[in-house]
Amino acid sequence: MMKTDELMEISWQYTQGYYNLEEAKQLIQLKIGLDEGIAESLLKGLTRHNVRDMDFIRREVDFSRRESNS
Repeated sequence: MMKTDELMEISWQYTQGYYNLEEAKQLIQLKIGLDEGIAESLLKGLTRHNVRDMDFIRREVDFSRRESNS
């Protein structure tokens, strides 16, 4: 497999949540030979599709509206 194909595959798998940032960086370093800083910059520029933005500070949960199972 060509290095470009491997880089694309690792990058896609990272965006889908198969790897976290550290794992993907290590794979790129090992298989492609890119420097750690370059690999991290590349990965941080990608949009992850399995991640949701949540504001836990402002979020309020009202447990009084919970339905009873009894």
